[in-house]
Amino acid sequence: MIGRAAVRAVAAFAAAFALAACGGGRASGPLRAVPDASAVRHALVSAPSNGWSSVPLVQPVATVGGTVGIADGVWVSDAAAGLVQVVTARGAAAFPVAAPRVYGLAPEAPNGVVFATDAGYGVVEDAGLSQTFSARMSSGEALAPGEIQYLQSEGVIFLGGSQTQGAQCADTIFVFLAGGRSPQPYPGDPGSAPCGLPIHHLTTDGTYVWFGETNVTPHVLAAVTPLGANVTRALPAAAKGATPGELIAGVGGDVYFSLCGAVDTRPGGNAYLLRVNAGSPLESLYSTYAPCANGTNSMVGDANDGRIWIANGTNTLTAVRASDGAVSSYTLPSTPGATGGFVAVTEGPDRALWAFRDGDADAHAYGDRLIGADPSYVYTLHGAPVTVSVAEYQYSGGFTATIAKGSSATCVAAPVPGVPVTRFAVTSAPGTECTVAFSDANGVGTVYVPVVTHAGANVPPQPQMP
Repeated sequence: MIGRAAVRAVAAFAAAFALAACGGGRASGPLRAVPDASAVRHALVSAPSNGWSSVPLVQPVATVGGTVGIADGVWVSDAAAGLVQVVTARGAAAFPVAAPRVYGLAPEAPNGVVFATDAGYGVVEDAGLSQTFSARMSSGEALAPGEIQYLQSEGVIFLGGSQTQGAQCADTIFVFLAGGRSPQPYPGDPGSAPCGLPIHHLTTDGTYVWFGETNVTPHVLAAVTPLGANVTRALPAAAKGATPGELIAGVGGDVYFSLCGAVDTRPGGNAYLLRVNAGSPLESLYSTYAPCANGTNSMVGDANDGRIWIANGTNTLTAVRASDGAVSSYTLPSTPGATGGFVAVTEGPDRALWAFRDGDADAHAYGDRLIGADPSYVYTLHGAPVTVSVAEYQYSGGFTATIAKGSSATCVAAPVPGVPVTRFAVTSAPGTECTVAFSDANGVGTVYVPVVTHAGANVPPQPQMP
């Protein structure tokens, strides 16, 4: 939770914040940037295959720093070079900036971005204008290379880091007036120095900026506003030992945390996804059947259908539908030059999912070709077979069923006769659990269906007290 020292400092910063909001202390309107004549543009080239499209970047991104969608395109930064690139309908463009490394991105209306650097932050616009701002940090304060949040309507920028005082260290949120260099720190509860992993994941629900405090045990989830109001949430019992990873805001004030280090006990289970809300103490815990997301800008929410998308360093994007916990995944084989799987994901203006890999010369987009099952989970107390129908948008082939590891030996997913095979009779012995993964013939789409045959199962996820 936010420490008392931060609360005592709110009054002074609130005065400066109010002055800025009224037009004093900073220039009105968006952050100002200066021209950069070295911007380079390439033509847009699309090569759709199995639902995926690839767009050449101006140059490969050596180490993905972050990504974000804007009104007419998608931006990506390079954490190994002072470069940001944008892909729009006009093509791909690259903009050098005055920083050796660029990390997380956040939108700056109408079509620019703000970005995090080792020394502070900066802004770049689609017209090729850019400017950087070096932070003036006090003794013991340090920024963490990672994400950035920009409340443009309030003119406030948030960066994460840490604050060391003697033998203690606290995860800390640093709040800047846009265009300013001297931040107001909001330290969390102190832990032992030296600092562990400082805050590098941030998101905003429009009011609060959320983050995970990892320098205290047990880890907690926390949120703060520019004026110092704060919220703290404990991890649920099933994930007490988890470390908060990436997080993203959904609709209605919901915020989703990817939890690393706590393994879901459901058959086929892997990392959890946790939903919290500043307005309620209730939490919802989701299965993902995939590793956690822990990279900068490695999750994104789709407000249109409530899916939370996860990039976790594999060649597969995972989607969790918040309404019923349905999980699906979408795979793109590795390409030459890429040194690993997808580490960052965002949503473009056309609702396509854009994903990036280290060393890749292309940006990759997955259209709205989703796979789903009806019902999305099987609940049969007496083990009676339930027919599950599987469908994938713009796909007319059949599907195969795979029983997930850890499932009951009595679990069966028998194809119902038909061409192509799209229906399965699913069952398991009473009192058992299993998970069935249904995949298309292209090796792209997979949907996971949990099978529960005993009372009291928490499927789909229901809100619960931590």
